[in-house]
Amino acid sequence: MNLLQEEREIIVQNEIANNEIIFELKKHLATYMIPSKIFYKKSLPLVPSDRNKINKEILKEDIINNI
Repeated sequence: MNLLQEEREIIVQNEIANNEIIFELKKHLATYMIPSKIFYKKSLPLVPSDRNKINKEILKEDIINNI
């Protein structure tokens, strides 16, 4: 793994329960901004031509497949 990939990864020591995430979001966001579902992904799909942009089409497909 090269340095560029390491910078993009988020390492989580312990998996956080969904209700803990929702609890914290409710402290800072309006009710209509709280997500109804939370998906865990190891990494986000990136656009091949620009490794700094998220490939929204593939991400949308992943979300649809997980519902």
